[in-house]
Amino acid sequence: MNVTINEAYLFGLYKELQSRADALQINPENRYEVLKEAVIRRFISYGIEDIEAGQYERSVYVHDCVAELLEQAEQYDGPFYAENPEVLDLTIDGYSCLDQENRPVFLCGYNSPMDKKGTLYAQFRDFACNTIQFETGPFFMVFPKGTHAKWNMEKHPAFCDGTPYVYSEGDFEINLAVLQKEVLPTLKCAEEHNIAVSFLISPHYLPNWMYTAYPDIRSKNVGFLHYNIYHPKAKEMLSVYIKAVMSVVKDCKAIQNICITNEPTFNTMMDCSDGEVITHDLLPTEAQEIKGRNLLYEWQTFLKETYQTVEALNQVWNTDYRSFSDIGMPEKEETPHFYQWHRWNNRLFSNWHAWLADEVRKYMPDVPINAKIMPVFGTSEMPYHRRFVNYGVDPEEFADFSDISGNDAWSFEGKSHLPLSYKLAWYDLLSSIKKMPIDNSEDHIIEDRDQNYARVQAKRTYADIWQGAVHGRTITQIWKWDRSNAPMATANGSVLHRPDCIEAIGRAALDLNRLCYEATAIQNCPRRAAILWAKASRVYNREYTAEMFRAYEGLVYAGIRPYFITEDKIDRLDNYELLILPGVTNITQKAADTITAFAKNKPVLVIEKNPDTKVLDEFNNPLKRTLLLESAIRISSAECEQSPDAAMSEKISKCVKELLIHEIYAEAEDGACYNLEWVTTEFEGKTLLNLCNYDYADKKITIKRKDGTTVSGVDLISGKEFSETVEAKAYTPLLLLI
Repeated sequence: MNVTINEAYLFGLYKELQSRADALQINPENRYEVLKEAVIRRFISYGIEDIEAGQYERSVYVHDCVAELLEQAEQYDGPFYAENPEVLDLTIDGYSCLDQENRPVFLCGYNSPMDKKGTLYAQFRDFACNTIQFETGPFFMVFPKGTHAKWNMEKHPAFCDGTPYVYSEGDFEINLAVLQKEVLPTLKCAEEHNIAVSFLISPHYLPNWMYTAYPDIRSKNVGFLHYNIYHPKAKEMLSVYIKAVMSVVKDCKAIQNICITNEPTFNTMMDCSDGEVITHDLLPTEAQEIKGRNLLYEWQTFLKETYQTVEALNQVWNTDYRSFSDIGMPEKEETPHFYQWHRWNNRLFSNWHAWLADEVRKYMPDVPINAKIMPVFGTSEMPYHRRFVNYGVDPEEFADFSDISGNDAWSFEGKSHLPLSYKLAWYDLLSSIKKMPIDNSEDHIIEDRDQNYARVQAKRTYADIWQGAVHGRTITQIWKWDRSNAPMATANGSVLHRPDCIEAIGRAALDLNRLCYEATAIQNCPRRAAILWAKASRVYNREYTAEMFRAYEGLVYAGIRPYFITEDKIDRLDNYELLILPGVTNITQKAADTITAFAKNKPVLVIEKNPDTKVLDEFNNPLKRTLLLESAIRISSAECEQSPDAAMSEKISKCVKELLIHEIYAEAEDGACYNLEWVTTEFEGKTLLNLCNYDYADKKITIKRKDGTTVSGVDLISGKEFSETVEAKAYTPLLLLI
């Protein structure tokens, strides 16, 4: 095949776009129209850059998107919204962030570079962006004591009678330049332009010199934290670093929250295994490859304190160790040994985070705090998802020190194991654990380096922003406001290469704030059914997360927003009308007793591969009092080989719809439930029904009352009235007021 390119023709197309843009007349008071014009003008420039870079196919795609936006802007007949909610003094109320008028505000923006001159932030309002996240870290600030003195410039006039610059504390020397020259100006620009900042303090940026000064600080941990975070010198350094940062930024009004870690993981087994230490140098020396100090002593000490005698441990674990010193880190999963380590590793890591949070609160006691954790489960236990059990993250423990549910979650077009429902299930788990705003501060909507520019990406982007919000994610900073043509750059293929996606993000943000009370009502919709989040079952049964996810989809496609009930909160079980036990093989005795009592009066739905499986305790021993479920409804998953599984979730949906009757419900013309998410709640004496079709094909949906009579109303997003039926286009949410 031989293909030629006519650059002159492409440049001519963009010249025509520019002429139309120059002639465009919009209402500057309507933020929807301002958004379209902003996207048009920026992407005309980007499209020309694409031609110049030889990205010809993308330049044609950008041209077509901009041409569509121009047509919409030239004949605009959409909603009107003129407000710019104040975001610099928000208070937290449940899942909401409230402004000074007690109005819910949805924060939507990007991971952004620092902008100390305000050039970029001045334009962000036009893109409906009202929040950003940026970072700094100790690598840029903390040096060994005496670093400045090596320059022999103490008596130089430049370093006399000025502003604070360098000071010493303990073995460390703090250089304030990056705070004074980059961070503070950026925060001031954000404040000037009404942008709320999630300030990431990134403790993973350990200064390189510390690996040389303290060789045993190294760790083989996989992830961002490549040092032993429990090392005394590491904690001392972080304490000094946090004090320096917080003392400088504590009065900055733009800071909406402090994010204390980025994608945190810590696996204490790593430094007890063979293999080379992960280094931070291109040409590491032998000294730099010294193995870091492992945490075997701390693990064995924990076991001694927990069990007192090795005989007591052996009785629980069904093992025959002679002494605690014989017990290493676990080598096999699905054992009491591994389960005990898993809980210890999680607690150790959450305690370290709680310590970080306390250090921040010494200087900024009122600032909301979060950690940017990643999902702890998958749609199945394929290796991609099974790794999460080693990460050290328990969202329930992290919630104890958090004011905001920070996270980094993803869902990608074309990835069957990462549907949008996976991301929403994660949000629903977080919102079940603690009622506080969710901030996805690294919101992955487009996969890094994705070259799929299909137009469904923009529809999916809008659905991601809207549906994520009504599932409790009140704040999002999207990954990321950056562009690159470098093949391996994470910004290659990003949203900033996609005008239709940028417009969809801004439009969703405007819709959410225009309909903030209604969207908040959906966030707080009744949760009539509970799914047991069984931590021990997750360890022992590799089918647990697949069963859990099938159950989740079965509920949301039956019009039910599920509550994930943990064993620590099992006393709340009576608040729900239905309990689902998905692949539950191991639970605590208290949970078993509570579920047995619940099952005497309310329905329990069991999803299982093997009906002969006995439910054991968290250490794989028989329960003292058996879990009794004589009247439970059982659905076999023996034939399921994948997750998601449409047929299985469909079966669950139809069962749930018989058990839990709705006053008003949505039903597809063909009667199928799968990929049609809907939920209802009361609002000002009427009913709100939020609905989204996750299929590529449009669907005709009938809205009925339980007696079969049809209803009418209006879609608040589009403003279109309906009677009896609505058209649910692919990935196009509807918010129906009935």
